[in-house]
Amino acid sequence: MNSNPLLLDVYSCPSDPSRWTQVMDRICEETGARSAVLQEFSFSGDGVRIRWQATDQTTAARQRMPMRLVDAENPRLARHRGLRGLNRVVRDEDLFERDDPARDLLHDHLKSMGIGNFMGTMETLGGGVYLGIALHRSATDTRAFDMAAEKHLATLAPHLRQACELGTNLQRSQFEIAGLSAHLDSLRCGLILCDRESRVRWMNRSAKTLMAECAGLQVQGGQLRGHNAVSTMLLHEQVLGARRQRCFVSLGQGEKALHLAMRTHGEARGEEDGLVLLAVTRVGDAAAVTPNAWVRLLGVTSAEASLVATLASGGTIEQHALLRGITAGTVRCQLKQVLAKTGLHRQADLVRLALSSAAAHVLEAEPEPDPLA
Repeated sequence: MNSNPLLLDVYSCPSDPSRWTQVMDRICEETGARSAVLQEFSFSGDGVRIRWQATDQTTAARQRMPMRLVDAENPRLARHRGLRGLNRVVRDEDLFERDDPARDLLHDHLKSMGIGNFMGTMETLGGGVYLGIALHRSATDTRAFDMAAEKHLATLAPHLRQACELGTNLQRSQFEIAGLSAHLDSLRCGLILCDRESRVRWMNRSAKTLMAECAGLQVQGGQLRGHNAVSTMLLHEQVLGARRQRCFVSLGQGEKALHLAMRTHGEARGEEDGLVLLAVTRVGDAAAVTPNAWVRLLGVTSAEASLVATLASGGTIEQHALLRGITAGTVRCQLKQVLAKTGLHRQADLVRLALSSAAAHVLEAEPEPDPLA
């Protein structure tokens, strides 16, 4: 049998799992099976736990497989029997002893489902996980699977295993990328990844927000641009320069001006190499960190933490005193207590500590209640 067209379908499944049904239908056609089931599973006590499965269309319409199967439901899946099919094609006479009553009970059960003679094999996926392939004739078809079908299944099984491994790895990578993107969206700093032509490949939520609120940096036709032709030319020149060294650009004016720091990693070897990372901040933005964070990080009281939050966001002692309805002298006493607890000597050192803290770089998911409100 020529399996090459089928293999093309098999290796398309990792990126498009919906095609597994088409693959199983093709296996049925090429082996004369009435039912084809592919399962990832692990042995669990008196049966197996199904992690994932694919079936042909007919089988899918006929049954809903539970995620946990016990020996009484399918005695082939008992560990001592199932492992007999590891890395080889087997039939029921290979799995069951001649006088094993479980075999007759299984056949009666399968006959009621419209399926009969069996052929299958099992591959190991590592970590105690196995891949099982089970083919069945129709209950009205008394023929055993021939040697050609057995050879075809033996040839196909390693490819099915590899496709399942590729699919698992791809799903894991996609999950990790999605999680990483979600975490990068929680950063206060805007992050943009672009190529040497300033074409944007990715950006986090903060970068999108900054560009929506500031005209100094925009994306037009997928390419980064400044607010005019001169700033755009400067930006593009610096992106190219960042492939050799770190570069810095200021775009716009006033409190809405944007500061950009750029760098790449390694030497560019081709079109996809040396992508440039741009960190983007707005000049007028302050680190709005809740007092509760400073209570936990600096070991200060709620009142002292509120003062740290004010100073970190650019406020003054006098402004904080007015906001809280206390005297400036009281605020200065609080500042002395904070400096003593943090081992610092000046207000400027405290502000620098606050702005360099991890708390200043992560956006709050939801505003925390002010302990003094």
